[in-house]
Amino acid sequence: MNRLSLFVPALLLIAATVSAADSKSASIYLDGAVVEQTTSARKGYLEVILPASVAADSLRIKPVGSAEILRVTTAPLKPGNSDEKELETIVAKEELLHDRLKALSVKEEIFKAAAKSQSGKAPRRTKTNPEPMTTIRQGTDYAIAQLEAVYQARRRTEKELAALLKRKNSVRKSVSAAALVAKVWVSPANGAVVATWLQTDINWTPEYQLRIDSAGAAQLGIFVQTGYSGSFSSKSYYFSNNQSPSTPILIASGNHPALKFPVTVTSISDSDLKKPLSVTVVNSTPLAWPQGEISCFRSGSYQGRGVLSATGQGKTVDISCSGVELK
Repeated sequence: MNRLSLFVPALLLIAATVSAADSKSASIYLDGAVVEQTTSARKGYLEVILPASVAADSLRIKPVGSAEILRVTTAPLKPGNSDEKELETIVAKEELLHDRLKALSVKEEIFKAAAKSQSGKAPRRTKTNPEPMTTIRQGTDYAIAQLEAVYQARRRTEKELAALLKRKNSVRKSVSAAALVAKVWVSPANGAVVATWLQTDINWTPEYQLRIDSAGAAQLGIFVQTGYSGSFSSKSYYFSNNQSPSTPILIASGNHPALKFPVTVTSISDSDLKKPLSVTVVNSTPLAWPQGEISCFRSGSYQGRGVLSATGQGKTVDISCSGVELK
């Protein structure tokens, strides 16, 4: 991530501001986020918990109002005792289940050999075994029934292992989600500070929609796609661009495009159900387009999806949108 680019003013802003004495906000860019957290002290002391994804050397802490920062130390955040104990319990259960799988494998080989032995016996009638075929079938059926029990036990054990692995990963993620704690002493005793840092696991990506009407006029819509989790009192999404940096644009959300721009179509393929829609457009918008998925519509009808390559302002790009291949 280019650290400097996070602080460059941007063109596009989505904002929902909530005032709070202690709050956390995020300015979210294409390549990361600037997180700002306001925290008030109790008895002159406070802690700021930083995630594992914080960019190195990016932490900044400033006092609020007349408060004074007396001292700051940072240290790795130790996992809680409950998390450590749960991880130990999960590991112990995993070892037992792996032992059970080994035992089941031995049983499987034994009963496989028994079934093969029974089915391979030559029927010999004796006084003690007047019906040899019945005895052989009974022995074979028993061995096969035991094999079925082994397979069922293996499936149950494998499901238990999968559930344990999922839980172990969840606990480990919780433990590693916070990697650092900043300890801050302030004056006065109820003073507040604002901590700011760069976070690499929070960003957004554009998804495009091209609509071409019956007259050949086209419009490009841009949607905001996010994949992060986190609770913020306010979030702002920025489209990093050097055009009109002092004029942020409040945009929509949901199923409607965040931004819509008219674009020029220089060529378009004929309407053919057997071929993808091929379009060439000129980026006449005030934005450079990062690469992203695009869906195409022609005269209101969906034509399929494709990929819009990164395109600078004034540049031409070819787009191919195709639907499900028919067999």
